[in-house]
Amino acid sequence: AEARQLIRARRGGCHPHPPRLHVHSHESDTDPMRDALLSINDFSVVYDVSPPVEAVKGVSLQLRRGEILGLAGESGCGKTTLAYGIQRLLKPPAVITSGEVLFHDASGEDIDVNSLDPEEMRRLRWDKVSMVFQGAMNALNPVVQIGRQLDDVFQVHRPEMSRRQRIAEVKELLEIVKVGEQRIRSYPHELS
Repeated sequence: AEARQLIRARRGGCHPHPPRLHVHSHESDTDPMRDALLSINDFSVVYDVSPPVEAVKGVSLQLRRGEILGLAGESGCGKTTLAYGIQRLLKPPAVITSGEVLFHDASGEDIDVNSLDPEEMRRLRWDKVSMVFQGAMNALNPVVQIGRQLDDVFQVHRPEMSRRQRIAEVKELLEIVKVGEQRIRSYPHELS
C-alpha cells in the first residue's frame, strides 16, 4: 500500500507559488515490523537572513519500520533542509524554529533527537541512524584507498578497536554492500 502526503514548504516571499515537497512512502505488506520508527511533528526551519526564508514549515510525518520514504519536489522546496534538519546537520543561518523529532528505538525507547547533546547525537548517528547524502559519490577521497577511508571511520567512532578488528569490520562492510572484500585496496574511481 502506498501512502502519499503532500507537504507544502513555503519560501518567504521569493516565489509567487511556493515549491512543493512531496513525501512518498511505500511500506512492505510482507514486513511484520510495522511500528513507528521516526515521528516528525510540526517541524519548521527558517534561514535567518534578511528577509527570513521559511524553508520548511510545519512538516509532520511518520515513518514505520519496513517503509521506504522518498522526498520529491522542485529545486529549493526544502527536501535537503528537512533531511539535514531531522539529523541536526544544518549550519547557520539555518535555524530549527519548531517541531519534534522522535526516533523510536527497537528497544522501545523513544529518543527526542532535538534534546540530545552533541556527543549523544554523534553516537545516535553512528549506531542507529544514517543518511545517504546528495552527491554521495563525492564523499570519498579519490586518492585514498576505500579500505583506508572506512578504517578512518572506525578509528574515530570505535577507538577501542584494534587494527585487526577494524580491518575485519571493513571487509565485512564491503561484503554487506556487495562490493567484496577484495576491493579493500581499490580507489573510489575503480568502483562502478
